[in-house]
Amino acid sequence: MLRSRVSILLILTFLGFVLVVAKLYKIQIIDKDLFTKRAEAITRGRIRFEKERGTITDRRGRHLAVSLRVKSLAANPRKFPDLESKQIAANRLAPILNQDASEILRKLNRPKEFSWLARKMSDTQTKAVSALKIKGLFFKDEFKRHYPHATLASHILGFVGAEDRG
Repeated sequence: MLRSRVSILLILTFLGFVLVVAKLYKIQIIDKDLFTKRAEAITRGRIRFEKERGTITDRRGRHLAVSLRVKSLAANPRKFPDLESKQIAANRLAPILNQDASEILRKLNRPKEFSWLARKMSDTQTKAVSALKIKGLFFKDEFKRHYPHATLASHILGFVGAEDRG
């Protein structure tokens, strides 16, 4: 009776060990590429989480500082097949973004997968760019700080820059 219980316990322990080794083999050998890509994405990239700043009100509940959701335009320069397509895109975007076409072209020629073209655009600019339907361009949501009473209490409220840092 005691020997059979010890034998069963040894068999279960051995099976548990085999399962652990099998799982380690799957992670380290079979799924190696998947976990390598995940690790590289985490360690090489810088992930930034957009956050909405709180609304600041006076004692009567009037808004002194609020955050507005706006769109920013970015591009993946690698999605453009050639220099000519980048030049066409730059020429079409320049009047909408109020930028020089050569400056936009410079941003599109970067060897990266991400490049900002315009930050915190107006609704009319966003609609105009969307209407162009240029592949390789995409929008990102950001927050823009708005002060309804302009400089009222500005020395107390402070301000935020383009990167939403106070």
